[in-house]
Amino acid sequence: MLFIPFLFYLIPVSFFKQFGPLCLIKRVTGHECWGCGTTHAFYSIMHLDFILAWHFNKLSYVVFLLMTYIWILYIYKEIKNIRLLIAKKYGKNN
Repeated sequence: MLFIPFLFYLIPVSFFKQFGPLCLIKRVTGHECWGCGTTHAFYSIMHLDFILAWHFNKLSYVVFLLMTYIWILYIYKEIKNIRLLIAKKYGKNN
């Protein structure tokens, strides 16, 4: 889970153009849902193209910030767990 954002960053732009919309609702009904364009918007935000991200989905900024916050919390907890394991292994109390 730690490296998922980095792997997502490495996806080439041609991937999104080749496969079209990833939204199942849009593929089946032809209508956009509130989440349509979020994947493209995240990709644009990660590549610092904020105007294009706004074009794909305006709500993506909020969701991106929340996901980034959750990801940082996850990293913090993992580091804390690793420190506890090391402390237990070597008998140190921190």
